[in-house]
Amino acid sequence: NVTLSFFYDHQSAVNANDIRSLNNYGSIINDASPGLPGNGIPDALLVPNVLSEYIDENGVIVDVAVAGDPSYNNGVVTAFTNGGAPVPQPSRIVDNSFAFGQFAGPCATCFALEDWEILYPKSNRAGGAIGFDYDITSAIHYHFDGKYVESHIADNYQPAFSFFEYALDPDNAFITPQIQSALDAATLADPGAAFYVNRFLGDLGGRSEEITRSTWRIVNDFSGDIDTAFADLKWDLSYVNSQTQNRFVSHGDRILGNFFAAIDAVVDPSDNQIKCRVDVPSAWYPGYTPPDGMTDEPCVPYNLFGQQNSQAAIEYITYTALRKHTIGQEFFDGTLNFDTSKFFNLPGGPVGVAVGFEYREEESQNINDAFVKSGLAETAAQPDAVGGFHVSEGFVETYLPIVMHKPFMEELSLDLAGRWADYTPFGGTNAWKAGGVWAPFRDLSFRATYGRAVRAPNITEAFLPTTATFFGYSDPCDSDNINNDPDRDANCQALLGIGAGGFDAHDNITTQGSASGNVHLKPEESTSWTAGVILQPRWTPGLAITLDYYNIDIEDAISFVSAQSILNNCVDSPGGPDLAYCDLVDRDPTTHDVTFIRSQYVNASRLKTAGWDMTLTYRTPVDGLTSHLGPLRALDGDLNVNMTVNYTDDLRFFAFQDQPEDYSVYEGTIGDPEIKLLSRIAYRQGPLTVGWESRFMSKVTRFSRSPGRLGPESISPAYVEPQWYHDITAQFDVGSRYQVYGGVNNVFDEEPPLGIVQGDGSDASYDLIGRFVFVGFRAHY
Repeated sequence: NVTLSFFYDHQSAVNANDIRSLNNYGSIINDASPGLPGNGIPDALLVPNVLSEYIDENGVIVDVAVAGDPSYNNGVVTAFTNGGAPVPQPSRIVDNSFAFGQFAGPCATCFALEDWEILYPKSNRAGGAIGFDYDITSAIHYHFDGKYVESHIADNYQPAFSFFEYALDPDNAFITPQIQSALDAATLADPGAAFYVNRFLGDLGGRSEEITRSTWRIVNDFSGDIDTAFADLKWDLSYVNSQTQNRFVSHGDRILGNFFAAIDAVVDPSDNQIKCRVDVPSAWYPGYTPPDGMTDEPCVPYNLFGQQNSQAAIEYITYTALRKHTIGQEFFDGTLNFDTSKFFNLPGGPVGVAVGFEYREEESQNINDAFVKSGLAETAAQPDAVGGFHVSEGFVETYLPIVMHKPFMEELSLDLAGRWADYTPFGGTNAWKAGGVWAPFRDLSFRATYGRAVRAPNITEAFLPTTATFFGYSDPCDSDNINNDPDRDANCQALLGIGAGGFDAHDNITTQGSASGNVHLKPEESTSWTAGVILQPRWTPGLAITLDYYNIDIEDAISFVSAQSILNNCVDSPGGPDLAYCDLVDRDPTTHDVTFIRSQYVNASRLKTAGWDMTLTYRTPVDGLTSHLGPLRALDGDLNVNMTVNYTDDLRFFAFQDQPEDYSVYEGTIGDPEIKLLSRIAYRQGPLTVGWESRFMSKVTRFSRSPGRLGPESISPAYVEPQWYHDITAQFDVGSRYQVYGGVNNVFDEEPPLGIVQGDGSDASYDLIGRFVFVGFRAHY
């Protein structure tokens, strides 16, 4: 038997600006609240048009001497049109942070995050597979499976930017008379003015990444039966080899040395041409030194005002990088199944046994671009990352039917399983479980399990070399955050030498940092138990209901210590700043702002969750229900109902398991509703099948439910209301070979909840696109 299959699909990009209900939502300070805990007045409001007047794709000139001072328009001197003409910059209504605030409406010369936020990247995907089955003998079967898939993805994110990096030189060649007039007016208002130019490099376009991913996988499997005097054995041996290769081509990042040389443009007095200062020695001022990290190319001046630069200028300050990432896996495994019917039986029947082994090798190579490794790129030099591990495993499972078909003992059985593994270089682990079923009647069963499981570190967690990255954060020592922990104010004073009440941090932006793996990680361990009931009543044929309680506790969980956790743990500990975390953070000695954060993977966390799962299935012909309903008597097909409900009772994350009093509560917050429901009702009559699916998520909070937080008064609106989506489908069979199908997803065109992307971080649980209509045709030959 041979099976061949091929496919191709395409998806266009979806930008945040394509979603009608998004409007750059963010939180702002509520001036009506005195900020006292327990007063019931929201401290922050979720509002639209939260933008930044300090930076824009066309450039903004800021007087840093009065930045943040409303009486000086927060220090903003002027914004620019595309053509470089200075234009007034609107003023924010109220603060979000130092860099962002709310505006009365859209602002063409402000920076909006949604302008560059891609929700779904453009993608093209094609592939094929072949399956082959052959009976070598009546007792030996061979199966081959081969697959190849290639994907092309075009992603895009905000352009490279310069934010309070460049102090404008008074002899900059691109200062026009109109710009000089704006500078003179600002100097008149503030004699101590110090001008900086902030700009997203809009003429470069967004920083983009073209990703080509190819995956191949082959499976060779032999299986068969052996009849022996001991037992009838079923065996299986397989070999699997697979590899994924990723090719990343990125554009639009800066060469910092070239950038700083290019924006420092002057007029060469010898020929009256605009050139880079580095090429005009007569324009060198005392103490001038050429920028570090320049390439050997001739410097091309770059104009920060508007978007007027030539392609040559753009190419001089940017680079294209190629990175290759390869992941490979190879494993052998074998299983043997039999029962003891030929030599031993329990009162309920023979014991079922399965034993097996597995040997697996995994490896990963991340080869960075030579230019990036040189250290001349915008980010710090990123080394190649190479790592891998292999594991040998063995397992045994057994099913013991202790009693069957007796009064009040329709079934009493046990399931036992154990697995032993040796990971190189992480060491040995073992996992096991024990479970049982008791059915007093055929209609009712009770089941329970208890077990221990392990997860070894993956290649990235263990072997990632120290790699440059960027972290987003909110400074705990900022005056807006200083009262979020009782120890924070005193610790910030001791650490930074500041006064009480914190300082006005330039946060809500990204800062440079480094991330690294940890070869000393050990496997994380979990214990779990479940208990449930199964109801299959004889008086309602086709109905089955299950209800299970689960409880899972993961210790020594492998996690990447977030930048925010490092900052918070530094200043939230009783007894003074915790230097184990404070030493991972570099701050500017003058402004106290964070300049660098170091982090890595550690066995430090704990995750606990508990809840209930319920499933209901029901299948029945409907003629018994419709036979007496007049016109509905024609409905004599089959009805299928499937419903799954999950109730999350607890979902707690302990970033540091040695600090059990400090944990995050996730149940009932965005992304983790307490109640989730998925149902499908399908009706089939002859060639026609119609279906209705619904997805429900209960109300969740926008605020943190963790201990010590302000709760509902921290932000308004404080909740995301319940969401219920409905989809309908229909399929019509044309003979035995053809099918026509179609449907409507999100029938009632539910919009994403207010601010769910920009205000709270995008969550895949919510439908972002709206009503979606599809049709299709299938042919079978």
